[in-house]
Amino acid sequence: MPTSYVLYIAVSEDGFVAGENDDMSWLDQFGDAAGCGYNEFIETVDRILMGRKTYNWILQNAGEKWPYEQPSTVWTSTELKDPPTTVSAVHSAEPPTFDNGCTWLCGGGQTIMAYLKAGLISSARLFTMPTKLGKGAPLFSDGGDLFNAQMNLTAEKDWPMGVKEKIYERKTD
Repeated sequence: MPTSYVLYIAVSEDGFVAGENDDMSWLDQFGDAAGCGYNEFIETVDRILMGRKTYNWILQNAGEKWPYEQPSTVWTSTELKDPPTTVSAVHSAEPPTFDNGCTWLCGGGQTIMAYLKAGLISSARLFTMPTKLGKGAPLFSDGGDLFNAQMNLTAEKDWPMGVKEKIYERKTD
């Protein structure tokens, strides 16, 4: 199986993945992600990669059980204290890469930008949620220029509650 790095992420209408202080509670108003094809998506994922802020948020909000069955890797400069059994840390200056399978770049914006700069993102499913945050953590720190230069919009879909999905594939030369 070839290696792929994919995005499946919600973003506000004004381009933020988190509000002030990395708050992601703005997503609560939209309910369960299963309604936007999440269950089918997660079945295709072999491993999950995230930055430290995303990891901390999941730990604080997922309840007592780690929400993912797949091996999860946290790209961080610091040690993880008592991580769940399926979670490991990687400490490197460059984005970690894996030999095969589908890696979901779970977040956040800094991790995603690093993979974009390295030219590693294979595909993306961006879910624009019908709300504006005004400020916070942007999905793309460059306003999306690098993403748009590397990716082709291949499909769009409307979901309940005004959610709009855009599906992208990596451009081929």
